[in-house]
Amino acid sequence: NDSLLSEVDYQRGREEFRAAVVCHDMTHIPASASWPNLQSAGVIVSYRKLDNQKQGELTYRYYISSANLSAQRLAEATRAHWHIDN
Repeated sequence: NDSLLSEVDYQRGREEFRAAVVCHDMTHIPASASWPNLQSAGVIVSYRKLDNQKQGELTYRYYISSANLSAQRLAEATRAHWHIDN
């Protein structure tokens, strides 16, 4: 299924979980008429915990796109963007 991707990484004292979910049925998005070229909506869910922390951090990032994205492509694009920011 190209609409869902999940990954788990353990490295350098850090545990990370990432999931990407993509929807191509824009009828569920009420404002989609405002974006005539809208093809995809997606969410990246990430959880990160360092070994020395009691609790980790859970984040949700939402995206819309005029491209017909797979979950894999959404994950790659957001990872590249956050890599540049960090």
